[in-house]
Amino acid sequence: MLELIRQGKHRHVPFIIGTNADETSRMVPRVMTAMAFEEAVRFQYGTVAGNRALTTDATWTCPARTIARAVAANQSEPVFRYFFTWKPAGPAGALVGATHGLDVPFVFRSFDALLAATGAPNGSGAVAWPVGGDAALELNNVVMAVPSVRAADCDFLDTLVP
Repeated sequence: MLELIRQGKHRHVPFIIGTNADETSRMVPRVMTAMAFEEAVRFQYGTVAGNRALTTDATWTCPARTIARAVAANQSEPVFRYFFTWKPAGPAGALVGATHGLDVPFVFRSFDALLAATGAPNGSGAVAWPVGGDAALELNNVVMAVPSVRAADCDFLDTLVP
């Protein structure tokens, strides 16, 4: 699919893609445990958040950036991206954070969403969605446009993939 996008052989329509800050917090990570790899992960992400951040970035956040960049580079229609960071209060929120699927009731709360009807997700009085492959709208108690999502982490992971 990514190669077809890079060749421009995809439907050229307004595009939206999003991920959550803690996608894999409820999943068992499949990470090799070689000592050198563990040290690199700890250096990049820290000891406590290492597995959650690494598996989230490697399987969700960074691939979403790759796809968004490819679509933005190969069409004139806008590309929108979101990053869901809100987590429930209390122990459950502390345990799972902004886990996979938590965004669904927030993002798709309405079947008459503006994007589908007009190609633009912006609403009256809402924070403007940035356009492009790296920029995103961070969805939390305070909604704000951000220039990138975990860019340094994704850049690091990109060095590991040929």
